[in-house]
Amino acid sequence: MTLKIRRILFFLFVIIFFIVTPWLSFYAAGYKIKLSWPPDFRQPLQKTGMFIFDTSPRGAKIFIDNKPSQLFLQKYFNKERSYIKTPAKIKNILPGEYDIRLELPGYWPWEKKLKVEPGQATYAEDVYLFKKDLPLQITSFIPEEKNFSRLPIRKIEPSFDKRYFFVLNEEKINIIEAGGNDVFSLPLSSIKTRFEPGSPAIWSPDSTKIIAGRVALDLKNGNKITYLDNFLGGQADNFKWGIDSNLLYYQSGSSIGYLDLAAGSKKILGSGENYYDYLVKNDNIFFISGTGKTLKLKGISLKNGEPIKDISLPFSSAYRLINPGHNLINLYDNIHQLLYLIDPFAAINPLREVVNNIKYSEWLDNNRLLYANDFEIWIFDMDTSGSVLGTAGKKILVRISEPITNVLWHPSKNYIIYSTDKTINTIELDERGKRNTTELIKVDQIYSLSLDQKGNTLYFGAKIGNQEGLYKLEIQ
Repeated sequence: MTLKIRRILFFLFVIIFFIVTPWLSFYAAGYKIKLSWPPDFRQPLQKTGMFIFDTSPRGAKIFIDNKPSQLFLQKYFNKERSYIKTPAKIKNILPGEYDIRLELPGYWPWEKKLKVEPGQATYAEDVYLFKKDLPLQITSFIPEEKNFSRLPIRKIEPSFDKRYFFVLNEEKINIIEAGGNDVFSLPLSSIKTRFEPGSPAIWSPDSTKIIAGRVALDLKNGNKITYLDNFLGGQADNFKWGIDSNLLYYQSGSSIGYLDLAAGSKKILGSGENYYDYLVKNDNIFFISGTGKTLKLKGISLKNGEPIKDISLPFSSAYRLINPGHNLINLYDNIHQLLYLIDPFAAINPLREVVNNIKYSEWLDNNRLLYANDFEIWIFDMDTSGSVLGTAGKKILVRISEPITNVLWHPSKNYIIYSTDKTINTIELDERGKRNTTELIKVDQIYSLSLDQKGNTLYFGAKIGNQEGLYKLEIQ
């Protein structure tokens, strides 16, 4: 190689160095050359931003404006390995709005229009991808005699831990594990007391006992059957469990008391009043009582019997005390669909909020309430509520044309699952752009929707063709 050629190469590399090095420095600092026509020489460089993605489950491909994100060099040698998948940080994105799509085989895609600001990161880290799956029938019920048509299910009630399901059909009571195994079976014809199929099925907090009609079933004690009438008489009703699953509270005429199932003894806590409903909460019991048009919320301590301040209530014949796990008293007016949130220990004004138009409700925490009526789903946030009760903290999530039959929080805290008579659907809470909604399944009939504690499996009663029974749907 001649000296002249070496000098030319040297100067060429020097020129490339002085051209490329500033560009690489600006790129590393988060700048890009702004390409536009006509060129803008006053601002040739643009400060960029970045996307930060994560999904559950991970490994989703990332599409930006319908183009898959790929590693710059690898895409020319190994196309599949070059795809950028979640979790991922994608840097040097010019400011603007982008159509984002996250795809994972076997799952419904996630789509959103996201905006990138100069020098800032745009996050999509709480993305939950739902499985595209078919429901699996856990069990069906066939009459023991004559024809083999399936028996219609009258009631399905999951235990608190979703390990067991109480299932009632026309012939028997069944307790079924989530995996499909029968734990207990009791023919209705063998029950030695009156049994009303419309009576609620009430699981104990530890999921070991259940009240069905007027009998108590103990799964932990050899499926023991306790006939409540033998201890409490035929007038007792409105059964509720205490924190201790051996204590069963009840209402009988003008008295409220509890039955100790372990000892077989009972105790009266209040009497001589007209009781509408009651609630065992922490170490206290609250009850609604009154005469004529005068109603009060009263309470007594279960530790020492001391009374708690009486609170006057507007009259309603349909009050229920619900959501015992919340820090406030939840007083629900079933006729007017009003929820009163009451602090019984407040020094001045015990009424904290009033939320209207409620048919289904579930608290995510002590501040956020998910609720629905027949055609709308809302969130009420007590942290953002204003001076006018029940107004500023309300936010509608969806309005649909079919009646809503159930609504649930997903444990990720970023999604809601709801059902209609024929569909199960999800809604995300991310307010940026249009909310993602997904119809997971559509069948002939759906009822009694529940979700396991991890948020991986839905359980529900369903009729699919001529098959009716308890089904499960894996969503992750």
